[in-house]
Amino acid sequence: MHTHRLLIRDLTVSYHRIPALHHLNLELECGHCVGLIGPNGAGKTTLLKALAGLVKFETGSVVFEGHENCRHDRGIAYLPQREAVDWDFPTTVRGLIEMGRYASLGTWRTFSAEDTRIVDQALAVTNLQGLGERQINALSGGQQQRAFLARAWAQQAHVYLLDEPFNGLDKNAQDDLAVTLRQLTQDGKLVVVSHHNLQTAASLFDQVILLNGELVAFGPTAQVFTKERIEETFSTSVMT
Repeated sequence: MHTHRLLIRDLTVSYHRIPALHHLNLELECGHCVGLIGPNGAGKTTLLKALAGLVKFETGSVVFEGHENCRHDRGIAYLPQREAVDWDFPTTVRGLIEMGRYASLGTWRTFSAEDTRIVDQALAVTNLQGLGERQINALSGGQQQRAFLARAWAQQAHVYLLDEPFNGLDKNAQDDLAVTLRQLTQDGKLVVVSHHNLQTAASLFDQVILLNGELVAFGPTAQVFTKERIEETFSTSVMT
């Protein structure tokens, strides 16, 4: 079976000439749920935005399926922190998910039975059946996160980039979101999640990126997510 890979080579991103990410090299494969962990200011959001093509690189490249630094690659979906979203935008859950199909419709093609099937499938994958006609501002925090995951599924994304999706969710909502992320991973997607709760990381992610401006470690959670590595990551700075 073909495995999609996201290749990050010598990636440096700077703000006002100060590096936020410094010469990062990673190779991520679909079928994994990857935790992105580091202190505040470590470059976690910058990395997610870089992978989504939303910030300029000083050096390096991001390649997915042969496409380099492709901002409009439908294979990659970025989900910002919930605080960054206008939840008062007047649309239903189904309407939000249907937006994921627009890019593939083109100028003239109308919504087809296949598009409707994909939207219905997205509702099922994210366990939002029965909420399709609800306004997005009437959803709980966890349902809002899953609605945006459903839109990305409808977009037919292979790579899901989530910025602190568990923030502000109660235990039940966190558990529901974790189930959805595992489902995406089992379906062969690559899920990359910035996350700050060290107590829950080991149960959520099968791989971990430890980041503090530059890469501290990457690999299977059981091997990389150790006390020594975590202390190294959260030291004042690993950059020279």
